[in-house]
Amino acid sequence: IENIISEAPISPSIELRNKITQQHFDSNVIRVMTYNILLDSFCDGDWALKNLYPYLKQRYANIEYRKQLCAREISGYHPDVVCLQEVSPVVFGYLNVILRMSGLCG
Repeated sequence: IENIISEAPISPSIELRNKITQQHFDSNVIRVMTYNILLDSFCDGDWALKNLYPYLKQRYANIEYRKQLCAREISGYHPDVVCLQEVSPVVFGYLNVILRMSGLCG
């Protein structure tokens, strides 16, 4: 499974999803999203990369790379409420600043 993970360009399916989810529902409906970010200490250490994610290159496991993708993914769904799992305080701070631009705050 070597080299399966690669940089994530914006694909047509992501752009289509973003267009579909731009539609806001009436006031009786909210869009709830949950997102497991995978705590950086679980992902980018030597042991994790060797034993849990041997197919994942270090640069893609790096939280600096992943947090940008997470922000783009979350804002692309245009949620009203987001529940984050396995997010460190540092990543939450970053996402809070970036997603505030999309109208979300935490």
